[in-house]
Amino acid sequence: MLDFAAARRTMVDRQVRTFDVTNLAIIAAFDEAPREKFVPPGREALAYSDVAVPLDSTAPFARRCLLAPMIVARMLQALDLSEGEAVLDAGCATGYTTLLLHRLGARVTGLEPDEALAAAAREALAESGAGGVEIAVGPIAAGYAKGAPYDAILLNSAFEVQPQALLDQLVDGGRLVGIDATEAVATASLYVKRGTALSRQPLFGASAPIVDGLEAPAKFVF
Repeated sequence: MLDFAAARRTMVDRQVRTFDVTNLAIIAAFDEAPREKFVPPGREALAYSDVAVPLDSTAPFARRCLLAPMIVARMLQALDLSEGEAVLDAGCATGYTTLLLHRLGARVTGLEPDEALAAAAREALAESGAGGVEIAVGPIAAGYAKGAPYDAILLNSAFEVQPQALLDQLVDGGRLVGIDATEAVATASLYVKRGTALSRQPLFGASAPIVDGLEAPAKFVF
């Protein structure tokens, strides 16, 4: 039987720490969060690998996945969260990133369009000591206006057009991090909202499935 605790420690040491993650609270959260409870049944052996874990049967071209741990860690570090901040975990899937945000002290709400994944998230979060966290069901691209405004948004997917509805749900000074595929090379990027202005800071190269509703318009070829 796989020793998940040992695998988790190896993941932290060889993936998270070596990918320029220096925030000790984030490192501790990854060291404690049981990712094996959040992967699909039968894929537990992939829980601490350095690859994205498909959440559907269309692998390797999955429409949804759990991002690789080191990608999530760097994205969380870029958000620079303070305890008590309101955070939307957009596309939370089975709730792993929701648990990490909860353990970082955020007032987190998970948003998941798939009812079955949302149910799995609630169950896994309850088993992991975060049963009181809200998991809302709805389209990722629309955000979750009921819980807005948010200090920060973690977008667990890529987008080919600007996620305007999500950005509109940020407070002044709020941050959104996701995988920006609006240009030829996709990059994990940090957006910061200042009044009516929006700044973007590319972080590192990354890829992920595109959010439904945030695809680029189809181009017609004559």
